[in-house]
Amino acid sequence: DRMEWPEFHSGVAAALESGFDDYNFDSSQISFNRPQDLDARHAGFIMGLGLLGRISRMLSNQAFDYLKMKHDPTSIGLLLGLSVTYLGTGDAKVTRLLSIHLSALHPPNSSPLNVSGITQAAGLVGIGLLYLGTARQTLADVMIKELCGIKVTSIEDPAACREAYALSAG
Repeated sequence: DRMEWPEFHSGVAAALESGFDDYNFDSSQISFNRPQDLDARHAGFIMGLGLLGRISRMLSNQAFDYLKMKHDPTSIGLLLGLSVTYLGTGDAKVTRLLSIHLSALHPPNSSPLNVSGITQAAGLVGIGLLYLGTARQTLADVMIKELCGIKVTSIEDPAACREAYALSAG
């Protein structure tokens, strides 16, 4: 949809100008304000709350409820928002959420992912943000391997996702 990403950015802007940075945001407010049908504006709003550090109280089951919908903008907003909220901490819960979306962090010979290439790219960026400044050699090696890799596991055209994936790994 042509308007999906402008709506996403509009949602981010709405969260940033909302004044929630002074407000004690609760996980129940996220659940009660979730629209029936996920849309790009709500996805951007979640990312904006993440940029403000306001989704740190989101429960794991709430995050999984959003992610199981397989709505790309929502998955991207949530993964990046949580990564920014926990910037440089290496938080284990967020790492688990991100690693679900990255075949590079799965054991060898595991089942292929049913995740879009753009969501996988967002997961790579999220890992970079989450481990920013931690000097984790293991993750740096994974990122270099993914940067130099030829194959992208994707439900879409792999050639179309390759550039975004490589850029995200970098």
